[in-house]
Amino acid sequence: MESNVYFFESSKVKAIFSLGLSSILWLSGRELLCQAGTGTCGMSSEEKYKLLHPKAYGEYFVKPGASREAWQQDWVACGGRSNGQFSDDAPSGTTTNDIFAAIDRAQNSVKACMQSKGYEYRKTQ
Repeated sequence: MESNVYFFESSKVKAIFSLGLSSILWLSGRELLCQAGTGTCGMSSEEKYKLLHPKAYGEYFVKPGASREAWQQDWVACGGRSNGQFSDDAPSGTTTNDIFAAIDRAQNSVKACMQSKGYEYRKTQ
């Protein structure tokens, strides 16, 4: 009875294994293999970055001449968090419908405040 212990010592097997491994490495280096589950096949590097690193809601509010620091101060003054997000302040144990209603109220509140300060909401990256 032969053992499979020496299977990888065959020069043909080594050559096939090396060719397969080098092909995979070449393809992944050429970005022909996609990142699993990200849906980034065929995208440019910029498009991939935008997809994998989306902007926070508050970062879509723009005002000509406003610096990042001024935007952040206005955003926080309007009830947003310093990272560009906002909180719905729904207590734990709240129903899903009540959470969605709280999110809508918070979003509409911060949006109205930012627009009153001269910001325009632009859904572009």
